[in-house]
Amino acid sequence: MDAQKRLSIIIPTYNPYRQPVRTVDVLVRQILTNELTDSVEVLIVDDGNEAELAARVRDHIVRQNHHFLRYLGLPENRGASAAYNAGVEASRGMLLAFLDDDIVPADDYICAIIRVHQQHQDALVINGNLLPLRNDVYSRFWFYYYDAIFNKPGEQFYTVKMLASGHVSMKRTLLDLENPLFDTSLTAREDFDLYLRLEKQGIPVYKDDSIVAFNDCRSNLYGFLKQRLWYGRGQEQLVAKHGVALIADKEKNYDVPPNKEYLHLYILLRLARKTLKLYTKMRRLVERVRG
Repeated sequence: MDAQKRLSIIIPTYNPYRQPVRTVDVLVRQILTNELTDSVEVLIVDDGNEAELAARVRDHIVRQNHHFLRYLGLPENRGASAAYNAGVEASRGMLLAFLDDDIVPADDYICAIIRVHQQHQDALVINGNLLPLRNDVYSRFWFYYYDAIFNKPGEQFYTVKMLASGHVSMKRTLLDLENPLFDTSLTAREDFDLYLRLEKQGIPVYKDDSIVAFNDCRSNLYGFLKQRLWYGRGQEQLVAKHGVALIADKEKNYDVPPNKEYLHLYILLRLARKTLKLYTKMRRLVERVRG
């Protein structure tokens, strides 16, 4: 591998500007402070952004003039899976870290990833630990489920029955067993799909709570509903790929009961799902009549 690196951090982004710039700036400070300029690289994968936003992100990266900071522009929006895979293909690190653009790494994020993978040479996949960036109803909702699924209080390094593609690191040797990593036919839930494929091969997935980052959850009702509907579409695709029985069986591992604090969100989400189904049905009917 040309100019081999110790770690490649891959950040897919689509349309926001403030979030990827914030994440990049945090990582740049860590690389410079810890003198890791020759061993760590950061790849920002522009997943077909609108031209103006793409130019702003690219210009921010170019102006910094760091050889370890790279911009990869994709010609069209194909979704997170395609962006992740493109970043992997362009990367040069023996460790691969995936970081969504709405995730803010802690000040020791990079050093923690390197240290943890050194300590656990046999671990191919290690989730990091997510903490809330804000304390609002949308963040509390998100972390109510995240904590139940991913966290084991009192432990630091442990196996989990899930994978979070927005904050996870992997040894590059995993590509010898599973390549490409992410299924581009899935618009969401690509991480659970990868977990299922790894489990089938007997590859455990770990979590280390010393690798910390902060999740900038959706901050308004529109963003919350849009994200949950997007998850729902990915779930449908996941079921179509793996079958209802398998998905239902695996999801028993983290069956989280509803929380009455979020009753209004459950109701609004159900209404949004019904409205979307009705809209889709009516659109198909109109297209059939016109055709």
